[in-house]
Amino acid sequence: MWEASGGSAPWLLNRLSLFQPVDAITFGHIILARDAAVATSLRAHEHEHIRQYQRCGIFFPVAYFVAGVVARLRGKDAYWDNLFEIDARAADAKIKSKH
Repeated sequence: MWEASGGSAPWLLNRLSLFQPVDAITFGHIILARDAAVATSLRAHEHEHIRQYQRCGIFFPVAYFVAGVVARLRGKDAYWDNLFEIDARAADAKIKSKH
């Protein structure tokens, strides 16, 4: 796993934010975060996305997109109600409840 934050990360993340602000994103085993504080606060969430990538392989981006479309077709939010995001938030909550 490789994690990067700061530098040109905010510029890139701003270009990736089509519908809402993006503070961090995972590509395979790479996490790109807006800054060190965001990287720390979203680390468990993004690590769950790494596990999802490991399960789905190269199909993860397509599966993630399809999960968003399914949520929208059900009248829900493509991000907040995306099954991959729900799992990532649950993993984050589990880690934070231990502390």
